[in-house]
Amino acid sequence: MIASGTGHRAPSENAVGVAAATVNTMNRGKSVSFASRQRSLLLAVVVLGLALILLAACGDSDDTPDTTPDTISLDTPQGSLGVGAGPETTAGEGGAAIGQIAFSTDVAPILSDNCATCHTSGGPGSPHWELQTAKDAVTFAPFIQDNVSAGSMPPWLASDQSVPFHDDRGLTDDETATLLAWIDDGAQLDVAEDTAVESTAPVFRLKDADDTLLPTEPYQGSTDQLDDYRCLAYPTGLTDDSHLKGWEFLPDQTQVVHHAIGTIAGPDQAANIQALDDADPGAGWSCFNTSMVSSEGGIFLAWAPGQGPTEYPEGTGLAVEAGSTIIIQIHYHFDEEAPLDESTLEVDWADTSETDLDGLSINQLLAPAEIPCMLGETNPLCERDAALARNQELYGLGIGSSMPQLLNGRCGVPDSAYERTTDGISSSSCDMRAPRGELVSIMAHEHEIGTTWRLTLNPDTPDERILLDIPKWDFNWQYNYYPVESIILEAGDVLRMECAWDRSLIKPGLDLGYILWADGTNDEMCFGNMVTRPV
Repeated sequence: MIASGTGHRAPSENAVGVAAATVNTMNRGKSVSFASRQRSLLLAVVVLGLALILLAACGDSDDTPDTTPDTISLDTPQGSLGVGAGPETTAGEGGAAIGQIAFSTDVAPILSDNCATCHTSGGPGSPHWELQTAKDAVTFAPFIQDNVSAGSMPPWLASDQSVPFHDDRGLTDDETATLLAWIDDGAQLDVAEDTAVESTAPVFRLKDADDTLLPTEPYQGSTDQLDDYRCLAYPTGLTDDSHLKGWEFLPDQTQVVHHAIGTIAGPDQAANIQALDDADPGAGWSCFNTSMVSSEGGIFLAWAPGQGPTEYPEGTGLAVEAGSTIIIQIHYHFDEEAPLDESTLEVDWADTSETDLDGLSINQLLAPAEIPCMLGETNPLCERDAALARNQELYGLGIGSSMPQLLNGRCGVPDSAYERTTDGISSSSCDMRAPRGELVSIMAHEHEIGTTWRLTLNPDTPDERILLDIPKWDFNWQYNYYPVESIILEAGDVLRMECAWDRSLIKPGLDLGYILWADGTNDEMCFGNMVTRPV
């Protein structure tokens, strides 16, 4: 039922967000290949070995004066791996000689640039570990080593085939080699353990939030329904027309919130929203395929794990009428528990003086997603027709369950195209007309067995350009990617979206059958979200 009250509150400075990229003007344009990492690491080991031999010959020094600063300077230039990267010998606590890589000048700047922003108190990485002091870096050195070696940290999925993006947090080859060499050498310090390691950028949160919107009441689901799609009403509280300049969806129960989709309903939909809520027990209403509420401008909010604040470019915003309500469809995946959830939405409204803002366009990109069973699988749902019938039973007869046929038809792919895909590896591709305007951001989306995602502008032409390439998909890190340069999409331009999946990534114990494009966690998607502004 609709609860009384305004449904919003002032934002909390300590609210914890989910790791994501925030719009700013900093771009480092970094990328790392596995092969080049191996080469750099091998070089690091050789150089480090030579350095240790020289150190053994020189001996220890107990007379080094203590000039250690209390705080790592964020302006300290990063040293390069090899001779001259740091002092030949540096005395730590007790006068023990330390290796060629110096924490203060070589390691700390890398941690400040790439790790401290998330792994700080209240930051999205804080539940895993916090980086506050030099001692924290030593304590969690094995964790850093494992994740940096695997390329999973810092999380940045876009490859160097993509256009340059803001907030690129990937490590360079030299940075990777420096961190690993420092850890291999014992993760020793040339500063006091309590020396602060400070981020060079603010925590990834919406910078100018004016309000935190609440659902009309929290939602309590049930483990009796594995995948639950619930539409919840978030009153804006606006008494005058305005523009939405930025937003950040903050999931409450992160272990069960799979994704969220948001639309803006005008004041004329108030009675419909009330009727839908009254007709369904509990908070909000069930909505697998559509919110059943007319929206202004289509989907504006598409959140998944790894997504953080969205801040639209200066001079732009989404028009919102006074008295509007934001409808958020939250996909809950209740595997082992169904806690009470009150996910919130932080918003940044335009100032009253900002009356001439450019409107933004939100564009959804869709391609087929079908992953047949492998040879030897005997699940009756390995038959495509049986899997379609299952989807219709779960999600109804609306557009959600018919999406496989719709997308195959739109993309010119016969339903039988996947019959020969019996090794568990499947892929799809679809060409579509590009929206007109200046590209603001791109978001990619697949589910848990996705492996690659790519969006190409004007493929197979002299003007071909890869906009976003993700060679190793990770469901936990789904960003809005903001291009550094101005990219204008013109009439006649074509976009090609490509996705791939691997059945060997299915969690042990799950017998899924033929996997189709659908909303469930164990279904799949090939989806993109593109924001453009008028030229």
